[in-house]
Amino acid sequence: MSIRTFSIGRKPDNDVMLNEESVSRHHAELTLSSNGKSYYLADCASSRGTHVSRQGRWEAVQQGFVTHEEMLRFGEYKISLADLLMRLPKSGSGPSDDIHHDDDPGDTGFEQNNDPLGVPVRRDPATGEILPDQH
Repeated sequence: MSIRTFSIGRKPDNDVMLNEESVSRHHAELTLSSNGKSYYLADCASSRGTHVSRQGRWEAVQQGFVTHEEMLRFGEYKISLADLLMRLPKSGSGPSDDIHHDDDPGDTGFEQNNDPLGVPVRRDPATGEILPDQH
C-alpha cells in the first residue's frame, strides 16, 4: 500500500465532506502511512482550526500524528478518527481496505525524520511540527 492523503472540508470536492458551517471549504488533510497503521493530520490554514482531544482537553493541531482512538474537531464538527476513517473513499484496493487499527508506536510506516511524502524534514521535538528549512 502506498502513502495516501485525503482532503477534509465543507465543499463536495473533498474526499470527506463535513456539512457544517464552522468547517472550512478545504479544512484539513489526513495522510495514511504506507503500512496503514499511522495517521498524520494537517490543518490547511482553516479559519476555525483543527483540534484533537487529548487527556480531556482540546489541543490545536497544525500538523501531527493522531491515534485511532482520538476525537477530532474541525471547527465545531466533532468526529472520532475511527469514524472519519470509515468515511474515506473505498477503492477495492485502496488504503481504507488496508487500515490497521492496532497502534504499534515502533512501526509508523513513515520513514524517520521524513514528512508523509518522504521528504527529509526537521521537527520540533516537543510538538512534532515541521520546522522551516534553514538552507
